[in-house]
Amino acid sequence: MLVNSSQHAVGQRAQLLLPALSENDTHCVQFSYFLYSRDGHSPGALNAYVRVNGGPLGNPVWNASGAHSKQWHQAELAVSTFWPNEYQVLIEATVSRERKGYIALDDIMVVNYPCCKCHVSQ
Repeated sequence: MLVNSSQHAVGQRAQLLLPALSENDTHCVQFSYFLYSRDGHSPGALNAYVRVNGGPLGNPVWNASGAHSKQWHQAELAVSTFWPNEYQVLIEATVSRERKGYIALDDIMVVNYPCCKCHVSQ
């Protein structure tokens, strides 16, 4: 997912929804993200949510904002569910006031083993 924030209005959002999972287990969602602006302004923010049983998004379980260096960063998110619940991870990019730069996600994987470094959501 790539958002060129200079081509969108303040507050506009792009959402990436991962498939719903219902296994009685803990999963690790791993991904790479990129927040960059040549002039150091914030291109926007990335927020990750876990939607349980199709309900509301609630508060983000992970976030990143501001201008980062011109490189990709790694993130891991541990998510647990217990039968009969199902959950869906949603990652959202939001354009900032400055409207300069890029917000990107890549290499998204859902694996069924524990994360090495993680933010935990249940």
